[in-house]
Amino acid sequence: MTTATDNMPSRLARLGLPLIILMCGIAGFQLLKSLRGEAESSAPPQRAPLVQTVQVRAHAEGLIFETDGQVVPYREVALAAEVAGRVKKKCPDCETGRFVLRGNPLLQIDPRDYELEVERIGELVRQAELSLDELGVEEANTDQLIELAEEELKLRRKELKRAETLVQKKAGSEKELDAARRAELITRNALRRLLKERSLLEVRSLRLQSEQKRLAAELEKARLNVQRCQIVAPMDGIVMQDAVEEDGYVTPGTLLARMEDVSKVEVRFNLQIDQLQWLWRHTHVSRSGGEVESGRSYQLPDLPVTVSYQVEQQSYEWQGRLSRYDGAGINAATRTVPCIAQVDDPRQAQRVRSQGATPPTAPPALMRGMFVRVRLHVPLKESLLTVPEGAIRPGDRLWVVRDGKLRIQAASVVQIRDGQALLMPAGTDVSVGSEVVTSPLPFVVDGMDIRLTEAPPHVAESGGGGRKGAAR
Repeated sequence: MTTATDNMPSRLARLGLPLIILMCGIAGFQLLKSLRGEAESSAPPQRAPLVQTVQVRAHAEGLIFETDGQVVPYREVALAAEVAGRVKKKCPDCETGRFVLRGNPLLQIDPRDYELEVERIGELVRQAELSLDELGVEEANTDQLIELAEEELKLRRKELKRAETLVQKKAGSEKELDAARRAELITRNALRRLLKERSLLEVRSLRLQSEQKRLAAELEKARLNVQRCQIVAPMDGIVMQDAVEEDGYVTPGTLLARMEDVSKVEVRFNLQIDQLQWLWRHTHVSRSGGEVESGRSYQLPDLPVTVSYQVEQQSYEWQGRLSRYDGAGINAATRTVPCIAQVDDPRQAQRVRSQGATPPTAPPALMRGMFVRVRLHVPLKESLLTVPEGAIRPGDRLWVVRDGKLRIQAASVVQIRDGQALLMPAGTDVSVGSEVVTSPLPFVVDGMDIRLTEAPPHVAESGGGGRKGAAR
């Protein structure tokens, strides 16, 4: 039988074991705490991060805006019949798709009716000329008769005066005086009739001259109708539509053919409003009163444009000029402004990039419907700042180095192109020669200490990016 004294050691063992474990844990915690304090006291001091920087440079070469465009005809001309008649001949060049030089014949309308009209009116003109010649002879004869009548009237007046003198001296009779008066009156009436006839001859001459001018105008119109029977190309171009055939009958206004002028072409493209603002700086010319000229408000500046087209990895370029707006408003769907560029020599293509052993044949010309790339060259009236694209931080911020500290500055980014960002100098403390950080940092605080190292050449020049952007 087990007694109470026999169970005492086992009870002490059960109570002492947890106490021993607790004491051991406290001792281990104190040991680890002492070891942590020694590790913290022995850690090296934290150093400022090492960064790469580049200097801000000036940019005065101008801006380049790139956008897509489409080639459209410079002009289309509808050739219509100006006279009625049967189509006597249709030339081979008058077919859709044919290239025709200026002055080449296209169609021939039967001209015989109009040639007969020319002969008829020409005969009337000759008759009018003969009538004028006859009238000229009559006028000359009448002038001579008038001269004779005036001389005779002078003699009759002398006789009348002599008879009056004799009657006053009672050396002549009243009968002789009456006879002298009658003779003077008859001569004066004859002269008056001749003068009246001369006036009528002048009126007839004016009427015949007017008739002659009218006939001459009709003759010119008849000759013009003969010329209008021959339809020729008014320009160098391509026949887009031939609407009549040989032996067909046409009337004035009948569409004969439609041609496209290829001496020049136009390129239609769209510009964003922020891009257009740079063009407006070259457009608004103020007068003395400070107001903008009325016509200039709807004009674009004459700026150079490069049009490029790619064929099988080959790029070809044409030079043109910015021409005008394509309308006078903003596209409601895209919120862009349609513009037109003009290329004066669409046949002069220059190859600027070649990839591959055998380059393809260059396009003969810019043609309707081509989708091209348009580069607009905009000069600057003030210099901009340029930094690598990698120096622009989210929110258009720059990390500028001043006195060994990093300063966060706001930047007004105009354009990002070919790895370079263009900045407006106004509204920022950044200037030419300022150092900006190009390397990434995990954590940035305005005014933090940094250490500098030189950036590799490819980073300093390109910023490590190739993203292109429009002005903003």
